Amino acid sequence: MKKEKISVIIPVFNEERFIEDLLWTINKQSYPLDKIEVIIIDGGSEDSTISLIEDISKEINYKLITLYNEKKIPVSALNIGLKCAQGEIIVRLDAHSNYESQYIEKVVYQLTNSKEYCNVGGVAKAVGYDKISNAIASVLNSPIGVGGAKFRYAQEPIETDTLFPGAWWKKDLVKIKGWNEEWIVNEDMELNVRLKKETKKKIVIIPDIKLEYYPRNSFGKLLRQYYRYGYWRNKTSNKHAESMRLSHIIPPFFIITLIALPLLRLNNLFVGLSLFYLLTIIFFSIKLKDKNNSLFHIILSIIITHFSWGIGAIHGYMKFGIPFKGFWKVFKTVFLSKVRFNKIS
Repeated sequence: MKKEKISVIIPVFNEERFIEDLLWTINKQSYPLDKIEVIIIDGGSEDSTISLIEDISKEINYKLITLYNEKKIPVSALNIGLKCAQGEIIVRLDAHSNYESQYIEKVVYQLTNSKEYCNVGGVAKAVGYDKISNAIASVLNSPIGVGGAKFRYAQEPIETDTLFPGAWWKKDLVKIKGWNEEWIVNEDMELNVRLKKETKKKIVIIPDIKLEYYPRNSFGKLLRQYYRYGYWRNKTSNKHAESMRLSHIIPPFFIITLIALPLLRLNNLFVGLSLFYLLTIIFFSIKLKDKNNSLFHIILSIIITHFSWGIGAIHGYMKFGIPFKGFWKVFKTVFLSKVRFNKIS
């Protein structure tokens, strides 16, 4: 059977902690290494990332290309990689992740054996590496922390609206002109909406495809990350109303409600809602607690993800406008329709 040539694209910036393990992981892939080219697009790393790449390049068994990303943002790096890629299939990898030895072989198999798929990925299980990242990882592996992001916790093959990191036919990405560089964050969702429209195909999560994701290891970094997620998600919702989900609405409206109740002198309702939220968070935190993390860190991680995402979304409403079409779409889906994502047989 013919083995397609694969182009792996990896945006990097200051990844000295993870880059060596990632490149050696690729070297252990079961897919023929002579069919793999790896394109690293560096955003001007100020640590030892580049020197580590140069050292490893002398020992690995696949083609390795390093390019410079002048704009220093991941979405630009992805387009640089796409333009340079010679492979028929594009596989995006993230430097903050670890991949099973059959990862590339499995995503390629799914793409090449189903004409219905335009993007394939697996479940990205968050794995901590210190006390704080362990707590954050527990939250990111749970619906209480990431809402409708099924690529974090799906347990069976399922159709979805987006996933991370992804694998595509290059011809499909070229047809939609790659990633939209107006999206500094949430570029994967924006691309996948256009991809589904153009190809009329499915984006699928296959839980048998395994990868591990290394989350932030400070609450400040987590706060900034989820604030940006909420802010840029609203830009996507305004552009593509069909991509909006109920989980995108709850955090900002919860925050708006908490602010409005005292202003309306509904103090008892404010106290009651706040206590209900806190008790709910504590309940789920106890379920997530294990020997590798602390209850306090889990509670704090959940609150930060909810409130930073919600505040970011509110800022997004102010910047990009309120996505009324998206709200109406969610209302119809939740209350007027039985439409749900279908399981993949």
